[in-house]
Amino acid sequence: MARGGALFLGALAVTATPLESQVRVSSPDGRNQVSVEVREGRLNYSLTRDGRLLILPSLLGFEFRGAAPIRDGLRITTTSSGSQDEWWTQPWGEVARVHDRHNELTVAVEETAAPSRVFVLRVRVFDDGVGFRYEVPNQPGLREFEISNELTEFALADNARAWWIPSNWARKDRSEMLYSSGPVSVLDSVQTPLTMQTQDGRTFMVIHEADLVGYARMFLRGTRTESRLLTAALAPMADGIKVRGRTPFVTPWRTIQLADKATELSPSLLGLNLNP
Repeated sequence: MARGGALFLGALAVTATPLESQVRVSSPDGRNQVSVEVREGRLNYSLTRDGRLLILPSLLGFEFRGAAPIRDGLRITTTSSGSQDEWWTQPWGEVARVHDRHNELTVAVEETAAPSRVFVLRVRVFDDGVGFRYEVPNQPGLREFEISNELTEFALADNARAWWIPSNWARKDRSEMLYSSGPVSVLDSVQTPLTMQTQDGRTFMVIHEADLVGYARMFLRGTRTESRLLTAALAPMADGIKVRGRTPFVTPWRTIQLADKATELSPSLLGLNLNP
């Protein structure tokens, strides 16, 4: 069954709203909420659960080779919202019947100065987490492109305990290494999925990705400081470019799984619902 793209949009009940500086969308149970806003010309998102900040305002955007970044001088032009509530069946896997129940927000963004490039941030909020991705239409100011960096940030609200495997070690078997554990503030470069538990022990989070097609794999780069800031780091090609392509294109979903207990993290229905 098709899970994304134009086929999926037809199942949503959509309402449109023009020109807002901050917009929000919550999960069906009301516990998880994502806010999207423009702060000093830059697009940011943040995440709360039960009214507690988990992700502070975090940057979104891209850097390109041979073109200005999509980062500054942005404005929200229109937004639309919708919801989905259906069951679907997998042919194999740990879960046969999957409940796809989420609320969706799409935010259309435009540069205020030439070349006036546009893109859409699509956010889906489930009871078990959130997913968001960039969707870039074909346009005169952006056709063929080379992405040198994705600017997506995950600014954690507290110094959560993390379980990780490094992504920058020379060992060829690093993906098979035993995990390390410690506070987020000591992270350097790590693979996803990255699992964390907030300091108060109330929430488990897993940062990962879904629907990875025609795009570089995402790692996470830390600062090894008390800032608790993680940034998307894409696996480069030999010349350092991360992604080559042409518009229209969509990125993989950036996913943040949420649970009250570690035992609720597997199997991930969030990943199942966002993968094709």
